[in-house]
Amino acid sequence: MTQKELIKQAIALASQHIGVPYVRWGKDENWFDCSWLWLRVFSQMGIDFAVRFRTVEFFADAKPIALEEVQEGDVMFWHEEPGKTEHNFVYHIEMIVDKPFFQNGKKMIKTIGASKNKDGFNLLGAPLESEGVDYRIREIDERKSFGRVSYWDQILEYQKTWDSQHLNVKKPQNVKTRRDL
Repeated sequence: MTQKELIKQAIALASQHIGVPYVRWGKDENWFDCSWLWLRVFSQMGIDFAVRFRTVEFFADAKPIALEEVQEGDVMFWHEEPGKTEHNFVYHIEMIVDKPFFQNGKKMIKTIGASKNKDGFNLLGAPLESEGVDYRIREIDERKSFGRVSYWDQILEYQKTWDSQHLNVKKPQNVKTRRDL
């Protein structure tokens, strides 16, 4: 299996949850928040996380990449607006499913994830008018950043050996949240 095939598998696993409602801190198959969806998907692919990763841990664990390098399987992070304190400095994650493009003069990108917004659509492009797991077309602005997770290579190695043990991912060191700043 190639990395591209793994990425397609992860997107397919996430798309199996389309329509599952969004609940902040949701953590079972009946509801998801943005980070729990990806914990679930990567777990289904053979990775065990030592702790419940939140978006801030995914951010700390991902390699930052420039917009020009973004490809399918990378992740997009949302950053808190200056002066606001509702969230951590980074508070939302979705996976990229296509290359960035321009629409009406704005940079846009297609993602899949769990969100409170009601502007998503299903695999066939039909609108979904509820909060939850779905595909979205997102505007790329100054509050978004991109990262590349290391799990793809780890999963490929795991699949080569078919070790009975899952891969263990520890909480990244020096993760800073708003409470730490």
